[in-house]
Amino acid sequence: MASFDDISTRFLEALHGKVAFLRKHRTPFTIAASVIFLAGLVWSFQKLNLSLSDLDIWPVLGLFFVMAPLGILYGAIGLIILVHIAGGTKINLAESVKITAYAQLAESLPLPGGAIVRTAALMKSGVKTTKSVGLVVATAILWISMAALGAGGVLITQGSVLGYALFGVGLLAVLPVITWIFKLSDVSITALIVFHRMVGVVMMAIRILLAFAILKLTVSFETALFFTFANIAGSATSLAPAGLGVGEVFAAAMADLVKVLPATAFLAIALNRIIGLMSCASLVGFISLFESRFKKISSMRNAS
Repeated sequence: MASFDDISTRFLEALHGKVAFLRKHRTPFTIAASVIFLAGLVWSFQKLNLSLSDLDIWPVLGLFFVMAPLGILYGAIGLIILVHIAGGTKINLAESVKITAYAQLAESLPLPGGAIVRTAALMKSGVKTTKSVGLVVATAILWISMAALGAGGVLITQGSVLGYALFGVGLLAVLPVITWIFKLSDVSITALIVFHRMVGVVMMAIRILLAFAILKLTVSFETALFFTFANIAGSATSLAPAGLGVGEVFAAAMADLVKVLPATAFLAIALNRIIGLMSCASLVGFISLFESRFKKISSMRNAS
């Protein structure tokens, strides 16, 4: 059986080819994703008979100013934990927040930009390439599979056979990743990683709750947890920018399982994605402006 390091090496080789392919065909992928996304938005608004004035502003502000920045902080803490596991040079929280913000923004490109930025950050801290790739891939798999466990659990409580399949797939994906992380660290660090990912899934569910609230709809936490899987799985798709349109279509296709209108599911996931990216872009712009002014002030002081 191949080790995770072997898998990481193979993934790195495949990643180079995939990035080259996506860069070559970036324009058609972006156009196709944008058309699907925009068409889905128009369809959702028309199907629900909504206009922009019908949306609730307070959940929008909650997503933009609270949950999206907390998501970046969450990702920054996760990066620090990865560096610790891999034995690299420690990075401070401020630097990790900056890297995470740029990584999330890079995910808006039609290539695995977020994974590339995080892998580069680990390599910069002194972690070997294969181990860097392995850790990024492992935690991404853990992220998706734990969301699958949550969604599967929700369906199981509703008596759906599909829930058992989804839960089983999530469990099969979680176990080898946890085992590999344990070999690199110890029980406490492994538990910390698992807890960190669980917190992330809960945070995403809260974001989905707010996204539905924008539409002035109240859904249960279990329903939000179910759609978290669609959102995370869609974001992991690098063929479209940030999984644009993929997670939304996935959510709409699954909506009937939890008795939610497909148009409502599409629009909620879309709003969460749009507001999250806008918040991240604003933070990156603020960081860039702050660094630019800081460097200008430093150069003026040195000149004097």
